[in-house]
Amino acid sequence: MKKQMLEKKGTNLKSKLMAMFMAATMVFAMVPLGAGVAFAEEEDIDAADAAVAGTEETVEEAAGDVVFDVEEDAVEAAAVEEAAPAVEEADGEVSATAINKGYITIDMSTGTKVCKYTKEDLNAIQQGTGEIPVDLMAIQMILGFEDMGLINSVNSEEEQGELFDLDQNGSYDILITQSLDATQTYAIFTITKLGTCSIKKEISLAMPKEFQDMVEEQLGPNEEYYMGLKFVFVKAPVAKKANTLTLKAKKTTTVKIKYKKLKKKAQSFAISKVLTVSRAQGNVTYKKLSGNKKITVSSKGKVTVGKKLKKGTYTVKVNVTASGNASFNKMTKTAVFKVKVK
Repeated sequence: MKKQMLEKKGTNLKSKLMAMFMAATMVFAMVPLGAGVAFAEEEDIDAADAAVAGTEETVEEAAGDVVFDVEEDAVEAAAVEEAAPAVEEADGEVSATAINKGYITIDMSTGTKVCKYTKEDLNAIQQGTGEIPVDLMAIQMILGFEDMGLINSVNSEEEQGELFDLDQNGSYDILITQSLDATQTYAIFTITKLGTCSIKKEISLAMPKEFQDMVEEQLGPNEEYYMGLKFVFVKAPVAKKANTLTLKAKKTTTVKIKYKKLKKKAQSFAISKVLTVSRAQGNVTYKKLSGNKKITVSSKGKVTVGKKLKKGTYTVKVNVTASGNASFNKMTKTAVFKVKVK
């Protein structure tokens, strides 16, 4: 994504983008950002080199930076085969445009983002038989934005990776490292949020308007592309649902207690004797709102009728509360029952 890409209008952008992606993918599959590493089988590397037909790749390493140079003549030759077909309609010839899919979202809300792909994925991409995984495309877009000067970066031997200043304010926001898994099956890119990250919530990076226009002009009809990257460091809170707490009175809402027993000691019963509580989201608690002071209700729903409470019928009103959780709001409902001392 060098400046000459913007200047050379006659170059087929689709071919150039694919050539760049394949060249970059091949090298970054074999060489981490901070140290050298290779897949176990050398023939895979040879197959990958042969897959980019007519394209000469030069990898220069200077001060830890990796630079990709793609020979423009080879790209121009590929332009003939990749030219976007026209869509003919009855009233004339109309060219359908490429589809802008917006931004690739990179979720950094947990502090890390892991992207991985196999040797088979890489070979399929290089041979033109597979699509570039979105995660891998995101990594290449980061490198592309770096190449266009939209992101500042520096190689870090201490961190064994590359540091990126996404908002270009002088402090680095993310670290990208690459490794192979223990079985050497997967190439793994890890994006880590740094302690020096100054981005509070999120940041979006879009390709320059001129470059985007070229994409829409030169990609095939209805082909899809992404216009940029969106890093999300803090997720917006998800709207909670209403609690599903349900109260249903039992057939008998009056509890009868003999005065003879109350003369000796207080009597108690569970509120579930008069009330059914169901579908509560979160912990359920109870609180007495009104009623005789000798009748108490604990937070767990134990109703106690005090010693020597006189004969009569007493109405008790309670609040039943479901605390809610990550998905549901708190809810409180009111219930009424009676205690009859006889």
